[in-house]
Order: sequence, then structure tokens, then C-alpha cells
Amino acid sequence: MSGYKNKEVISSDTVEIEITNTKDFLCYNWKDIKGSIGHATGYEDVLNDYEFITYEDMHQGIPSVSVYLRDKEKNDRPAFLIRSKKILTDYINSLYNTTPVYDETDDILLKKREELFVYKEENTYPLCIWITPKSRIVLIKNKRFNEYQLYAEPNYDIQ
Repeated sequence: MSGYKNKEVISSDTVEIEITNTKDFLCYNWKDIKGSIGHATGYEDVLNDYEFITYEDMHQGIPSVSVYLRDKEKNDRPAFLIRSKKILTDYINSLYNTTPVYDETDDILLKKREELFVYKEENTYPLCIWITPKSRIVLIKNKRFNEYQLYAEPNYDIQ
């Protein structure tokens, strides 16, 4: 931190900040999701040409969150589709400091999705799966809308 007066530094100091994450997945705690709230929530990113959108829901009593990317520019859909796969993958890899447990090279990817996730949206197929202490996350391609998205469910029983 620096204090300025007449464009000159008159005081400076450092501050240690500790960030604690108390959420299960992104900004959500699984126990707080009771079903669809009827709309998505957008997260503006002024430094990028895309924004994240989340949608919370409940499937067979299991809370879930879907994450989508929206192209703010809307000028090159095929290029954005390719980029969005990398953006979503890199985001989860960096957020959880891990790589997928299963990916496109695994013959058992479809089987693992069936075993690990309660809800499987029609016209989608998995590309990779992450398992964190609190969440199971799958990157899927939605063939109907021709887009990539993340889908997450709890990795523990909700009490």
C-alpha cells in the first residue's frame, strides 16, 4: 500500500491478506441449494471478452450447479467454442490446483460419468472429470446447443 501527495509517495507499507474459501463449489455451498431459482447468475469479467454464468438446480434430491461461458463479442462463434473448452478446463485446473481424474483419453470416461453423477443432461457427452474433496465436476459438450459447459454435484452426502 502506498500513500501519495502531489504525485509523490509519502508513506508505504505492506499488508498480509489471507483468503479463506468456505464454499463447496465456486460461490455455492451444496446444502444451500434447494432447487432452481428460475434464472441464471452472470459474473462480469471486464478484463476478458467472455463472462461466466451459473445456474443452480436440484436433480433427484441432489443439488447441482452448471457453469456456462457467454461470448460478449459474439463475432466468431466457432473460434469461441474452441476457446471455451480451454477456458473452462484451465479455470477448474487453476482453481483447484489439479488436473482431471478422467479425460478424453480414458476408455472408462462414459462409465465414470454414469457412476459419479446423478443427472446426465440429454445430448451431452463428457470430456473430463475432476473430483475434489467437496465436488464432482464434469466438462461436457452439449451437442444440441453446440457449447461446452461445466456441471457439478456434491462429492459427499448432503445432511
